[in-house]
Amino acid sequence: MSDGPTRTPRPPLAGIGKRNIAYLLFVAVLAVPRDRSGLDPAGRGMAEGFMVILWGLVSLPFGLWNLWDLFGAGGEQRSMRKPGVALLLVVTCLLLGVVLNIF
Repeated sequence: MSDGPTRTPRPPLAGIGKRNIAYLLFVAVLAVPRDRSGLDPAGRGMAEGFMVILWGLVSLPFGLWNLWDLFGAGGEQRSMRKPGVALLLVVTCLLLGVVLNIF
């Protein structure tokens, strides 16, 4: 005899979303310090500029996609947690870039 349906445990990061985790990994790979002297022997400008452009090319569609998903979730009475977290990730990365003087 069972007291009711059993619930399977959810993975710890299931509430964040797979695409948000992928975006965090992408930003982490860009942020890893590495020797960039081979990319720009005169200084750090070109290598960091390339990283900022790459971040922007990924973050703009990611942010717009999640903004669209956020409005869609609100209209369909779905959870707005995952697209909301995604938008906060993009804004947080942008603010950290400005504060750390990367942009």
